Amino acid sequence: MHRHPAGKPGDRLLPGQPAARRAPTPRLTYAEPPGAYGWPNCVHGEWPRELHPEVESNLVKAVVRLLVSQDVSWWREATWVIRTLHEAVLHSPDPAIRSEAASYAARILKTIPHDQILGAKTPIPRAEILAQFEEIPQVSLPVVLAEIERWEHGDNR
Repeated sequence: MHRHPAGKPGDRLLPGQPAARRAPTPRLTYAEPPGAYGWPNCVHGEWPRELHPEVESNLVKAVVRLLVSQDVSWWREATWVIRTLHEAVLHSPDPAIRSEAASYAARILKTIPHDQILGAKTPIPRAEILAQFEEIPQVSLPVVLAEIERWEHGDNR
């Protein structure tokens, strides 16, 4: 169950427009059923084109913060996060954004046990997507990577 409280299909974020409406990430998840979340339709699925690099970076961080806002066990299916970050890696024109998204995704993949990751049209084997992330220079972004690490160990509050 996916609820999308902000935006509608085809919406585009404009340069300087607040990413994910700047909603605190716990507000983007719902108590029932576990795994229910809200994410703007304009960034659910294919990565939006022609975004300002700052907006892209905010979106990459927002998807990670949405994930870590709930315990690992709360998520019924979290490969959509990897798919979203993979879309950023494939379609962002900015190498810094591609590196940022690949760094977070590679770290998150250590926790998500699925062999197949949701793809735009078909599932992508975990090994294939991980190999794509590893081809991209990784960046050290200690604050967000620390949030992911705390989430992996069940200390995300």
